[in-house]
Amino acid sequence: MRARVYVTLKPSVFDPQGRVVADALVSLGYDDVRDVRQGKFFEVELDGLETSEAKSRVAEMADKLLANPVIESYRVEILDPVGHTPVHPRPLTAAQGEGSSRESSSDGLGSVAHPASGPVGSVDHEPSGSTNRGTS
Repeated sequence: MRARVYVTLKPSVFDPQGRVVADALVSLGYDDVRDVRQGKFFEVELDGLETSEAKSRVAEMADKLLANPVIESYRVEILDPVGHTPVHPRPLTAAQGEGSSRESSSDGLGSVAHPASGPVGSVDHEPSGSTNRGTS
């Protein structure tokens, strides 16, 4: 089973790298860019776990190592085991054609969902004691 962990700075934490990227995009002519937030992405392969157990296990990994609970929050996404159809398939575009071996995910984060795997479930996490300020 495969899990994805998306780690981002909390909304209340200043993101200097994101600010520089946003400014650079505007200077390149992308005047519609209002803000950019940077983050980290991890993909973890797991053996012999059920979906709910995998979510708990990966959330524990994120709590202990993958995210800094003081300034970051994370989202865990569990994917179908290899060999299953994606749960949320996205139609192929004309450029991809019928025989494409990959299709883009609809998560808006630039990741790629392979036909052999798709989201089964996800969990957003703000460390205990923190508040979730408008993130989902």
